[in-house]
Amino acid sequence: MKSTFTTLIICYLCIACNSSKKFAVGDDVNKNTYERLLKDFGKTPTDKELATKVKYAYEQLEADQVNAIATWQANPTPENLERKLNGLIKLQQFYDAAAANADLSKLVSPGNVNREIIDTKLLAAEAWYDYAENLLQNQHWQSARAAQDALLKVNGWFSNYKDTKNRLAEATELGIVDAVIAPVRTEGFFYGDNYNTYGNGELSRQLTADLGGRYGTGKRLRVWADNPYGGNYNPNPDIIVEPVWTRWQVDPERRNRYDRNVSKQMEIGRDSLNRPTYRTVYATLHITEMTLEAKGELQIRISDVMKNKLIDNRFWSESFMLQNRSGTYSGDANALSSQDWDLLRSPQGNGNPDEQWLQRKILEKIYPDVLQYLRNQLQ
Repeated sequence: MKSTFTTLIICYLCIACNSSKKFAVGDDVNKNTYERLLKDFGKTPTDKELATKVKYAYEQLEADQVNAIATWQANPTPENLERKLNGLIKLQQFYDAAAANADLSKLVSPGNVNREIIDTKLLAAEAWYDYAENLLQNQHWQSARAAQDALLKVNGWFSNYKDTKNRLAEATELGIVDAVIAPVRTEGFFYGDNYNTYGNGELSRQLTADLGGRYGTGKRLRVWADNPYGGNYNPNPDIIVEPVWTRWQVDPERRNRYDRNVSKQMEIGRDSLNRPTYRTVYATLHITEMTLEAKGELQIRISDVMKNKLIDNRFWSESFMLQNRSGTYSGDANALSSQDWDLLRSPQGNGNPDEQWLQRKILEKIYPDVLQYLRNQLQ
């Protein structure tokens, strides 16, 4: 075992030592290659061939970063100015690492772009600030949220830049979505438009509560449940959320009847030696099994009130199967077990459920996904 371990260590050291020898000037350079070369150079800084390779790799990585920065500078959009800033910061870190390495700093000439970082940061802040100012003129929640994100960038670079504090407060308020969730309804060939399904707004009230209501902690969403008896709790919403059953089907009830024979030994007395004697008693359970299946397709429609347009929608298809069992018996009642009596006295299942109960069961299955979908879209 010791011999095998020693062999592995030797192989690893040979690979490590040969890694710099395999690299040649003119080869493609990446960060890992450069770091391996630099590590080997740190062990043998007097190796002229290795020094040449390190210098070449350094200059190639430097050139790659400088070229990327030049590309972003050629098209000075807010996004590109931010990319340029991040590129300059990364380049300065590259220079700082080279300057901190005594052997490397003698070999190359680390630059300094700190002045350019400051200038670019100012340009990026101005570009994002102007972008946010234009967005706020739309007086729309989506634009306000984009403006808020832009102003947060500016505020992160310069906390007192122009009127960022007040503009950020304005964007934050405008970016709050006031959403009204309508009661679930059904529509289609068989239904028309019916707002009286699922408890006259039970789903909308539950979604409203789980999304934080009017005082949600997310600070980007206030939610009202639509009043099924007329009017909204919020008469001027930004968003209307409509849950709609676009397909609802309850299959005809299926009944299956079958018999199950049961038996039990009963003690009927004692023999001459006082040992118990038994008699087998028999009964037949006549069981009726009812199966009912409901299938539904729910669509959530999210509409922008100001733009008067549908901004998103999604479908969920689900089913629910209900089984009820009841029974009677013939024969000797003493043959029945406690479980048999439970079935006879209290039929298993939900009796004859109405459509609202079946809809609730399907909604219970899809509700977590519906809730997460609305959180992703609105918050």
